[in-house]
Amino acid sequence: MNNPKQIGGLLKNILQEVGLWEQVQGNRLFLDWSSMVGEKIAAHVQPTRFDPDTCELWLEVENPVWRTEIINIREALIARLNERLGAKIIRNIRIM
Repeated sequence: MNNPKQIGGLLKNILQEVGLWEQVQGNRLFLDWSSMVGEKIAAHVQPTRFDPDTCELWLEVENPVWRTEIINIREALIARLNERLGAKIIRNIRIM
């Protein structure tokens, strides 16, 4: 039986070759948001869009207080999300 890591690596290579890797990884943000950012942030901030062409993540915040909080932690949040995704997928966060 094939090793799942080998199959995952093959799938990643294929998706990178056809230019879909960033989009697939960006979609993980919507599925794993709460575990990636923690329940406290996830209760007040939700991803609404990921643009794989610009590598921008759009977030909807509950109120102006959370908007300010996300602005203050923007760089750390980008670094944390990219670490969880295993690559520099997100380059910018936009807040709605």
